[in-house]
Amino acid sequence: MELTLMDDFTILKNESGGMRDYYHEFQLKISDQDVTRLLKNNGSSLDVVTVSRKQIDSNVWKEVRINVRTSVLTDEYIVN
Repeated sequence: MELTLMDDFTILKNESGGMRDYYHEFQLKISDQDVTRLLKNNGSSLDVVTVSRKQIDSNVWKEVRINVRTSVLTDEYIVN
């Protein structure tokens, strides 16, 4: 997704699974400075902001969201 974090981060969650559908999700606690920088061009006042979404194939997509209140970045990769 070509998102670059400039500061240290902490891995909060790293999961994958599914029987017929596959998903991979990880969450990072990122710095307030990285939140500000990643959202700079978004201008949204929402608590959770999608900063990147990519349709990889007809049934595969990847999305990166940031929870502005908690500074948690969530990355999801889903095949269904």
